[in-house]
Amino acid sequence: MQLLLAPEKELTPARQYAAQIAMDAMIAPLAHPQRAALVNIFMPCELLHAFHLLPMFAEATACYLNGAAAERGFIHYAESAGISPTLCSYHKALLGMELSGTAGKPLFTACTSIACDANNLTFRRLAQHYGIPHFYLDVPYGHDEYAVAEVSDRLREFAAFLEDATHQKLDEAALQQAVAHSSRTLELLQQAQAAKAGRNLHNDVTSEFYEVFVTHTMLGTPQAEQYARKLLADIEA
Repeated sequence: MQLLLAPEKELTPARQYAAQIAMDAMIAPLAHPQRAALVNIFMPCELLHAFHLLPMFAEATACYLNGAAAERGFIHYAESAGISPTLCSYHKALLGMELSGTAGKPLFTACTSIACDANNLTFRRLAQHYGIPHFYLDVPYGHDEYAVAEVSDRLREFAAFLEDATHQKLDEAALQQAVAHSSRTLELLQQAQAAKAGRNLHNDVTSEFYEVFVTHTMLGTPQAEQYARKLLADIEA
């Protein structure tokens, strides 16, 4: 509510909007765990949005807990539960919150093989803890026709996985809409990146983190596209 009614005045309208939608995206899966999907930051989420599911990823959760000065307790809990002290602190914070029973049971977990080895360990452990399905998207190292075909096949399997998890059929129109939002968002962000040359807009590290939501788990949503439009407008103003 504070971000909506009393945003940081020094920030541009786009950055103010990013704070609002990122916080909404963080809180929603915590408030509605029955529609939540625990994913890693690189998991393609357009299919999730087509099913009206709420993705939650480790980095966002850890930063949210840090803002509440609660991350150390959850990291300690994870380590006391047998999680290695050398595991990424982002993942330990998420594991501690989930294993301690603080958060509600999500619908499933899903992750990719990139770009962190902790992904498969963390999300598989949580799936076992909750007794929920887990989906693993193995992304080939190279970028060629074989790799594209391999990932495409796995995403089709992911669609079937989501149908089983939600007991709903995929709405092709909703998926097409999500993909269209995603494509337009990326195009607008590319235009904004090019337009930044020679411009100096007030910014902060937190705003850069909020943009991670837009460029990853929120891709495919109208909010992400709206942010990209606002950002380009701020730069061109």
